[in-house]
Amino acid sequence: MGKHGRVDLLLIGEHDVIVIENKIYAEDQPRQLQRYKDALSDYHGSKTKHLYYLTLFGNTPSRKSLGSLSYEEVNCISYKTDIRQWLISCACEVYDYPSLRETIIQYRKLIEKLTGQTLNEDQKVEIKDLLLEGDNFKQALTIEEVITDVKAELQKKIWIELQSSLERVGYDFSFVNYKFEEINMDVCQNFYQTYKRSTYYGLQYKVLTFGEYSIHIYLEVDHCFYYGFTICKNNQQGLFRNELLSKEPDLKNKLEALLGANKDDEWWLAWKYSFDKMNFKNFREGNSAKLGNPVFREQWITDVTTDVVELIRQCSEIFPVLK
Repeated sequence: MGKHGRVDLLLIGEHDVIVIENKIYAEDQPRQLQRYKDALSDYHGSKTKHLYYLTLFGNTPSRKSLGSLSYEEVNCISYKTDIRQWLISCACEVYDYPSLRETIIQYRKLIEKLTGQTLNEDQKVEIKDLLLEGDNFKQALTIEEVITDVKAELQKKIWIELQSSLERVGYDFSFVNYKFEEINMDVCQNFYQTYKRSTYYGLQYKVLTFGEYSIHIYLEVDHCFYYGFTICKNNQQGLFRNELLSKEPDLKNKLEALLGANKDDEWWLAWKYSFDKMNFKNFREGNSAKLGNPVFREQWITDVTTDVVELIRQCSEIFPVLK
């Protein structure tokens, strides 16, 4: 949609136009939804406009993505419920077309796997029967009541232990929000809220200085955990990449080479997921739930620490001055 960016899905009808922004683990971009809403007004001003934000579980977009929009201007829908039910209906409609029907069923099964809906009907019935025995249902409700608190406490443990691990090898990382203002780790509790949840926070350490600009190793979480090189100006993180690269054009390529990655946006010079991708929002993904095991968690933290320290060491070899 021209200067406003490329939308994931655009549906144009006689009287309505729909934009669907599809987010599975990807990071929100600055003012992304606001830009799409502006594009609808520019190109389809006479039609009724609808803006949808599609995620695995129906999460709300970040404040960064909304820009000047309010939460009420965006419709949040989920793969877990909305798309899964739609696919079930589609499969019924194409029952007489086996190839298409099976493709839809396989897509539905993939969604069920990504959203933790992998139990078959017999397993569900067995669990339901078990929960209805004695006081099991009451106990299950107690577990349900505290599960969000457990997730928040586990994430807090991860940050504390990772910060301590980095400190033991000589690097004093601070826990900050996306502006690099120091914050309390209790923010982890709000990460698991449905409405206006906290995201884009983590651990940072300054590694390079170029006048008023500085390069930082930043370990951050949106849904998944990732880390890389980001930029501050006068010690505050922001959209300064192009400003700095106009002065230091070789910087981006050198840092990308260290990470072995070519992922960047306005906020990053380069970033990557940890070697074993961890999802702090959906612990069902991959080995994420194993972080609850102290032995597994300790090894994962050790591996991340080793990788981060090696990045800092390599920076000291490439650039003459480290701060």
